[in-house]
Amino acid sequence: SDETRTAHYEGAVKVRQGTDVIDAAVADAVMDQEHKLVQMTASNNVVVTQPNRRATGDQVVYTAANDTAILTGNLAMVEDREREAVTKSAKLTLHLRDARIEANDDSGNKKRVKTTHRIQK
Repeated sequence: SDETRTAHYEGAVKVRQGTDVIDAAVADAVMDQEHKLVQMTASNNVVVTQPNRRATGDQVVYTAANDTAILTGNLAMVEDREREAVTKSAKLTLHLRDARIEANDDSGNKKRVKTTHRIQK
C-alpha cells in the first residue's frame, strides 16, 4: 500500500539483508518516505539465520533504527554456533550489530530462561 507505506507478504516468505535471512509464513514491512525499511514483523514458523547463529520462534519484530530483532514464542530459541551456546526464552532480543542476545519478559511474569554452553577443553 503506497498510502500507508506498508507491504504484506504471505506464503513462503524469505527476507534477505546481506548474509541475514528471515523465513516465515507471513511478513509485514513498514517503509519511510524514501522507501527504506523502518520495521518488519514476520510470523508463523519464523527462522532467522545468520552465518553463526540460527533463531526460531513464533514471531520476530525487526527494527532497522537500532538493528534489533525481538523474537517471541513458546519457546523462542537462539543457537549461537560461534560461542557454542543455546538460549531459550519466551522473549529474546537479538542485537544484530554486536551479536548480543538478551532474554527478558516485559509482562512482569517470571518465566524460565535456559542457556546451555559447551565448555571447550
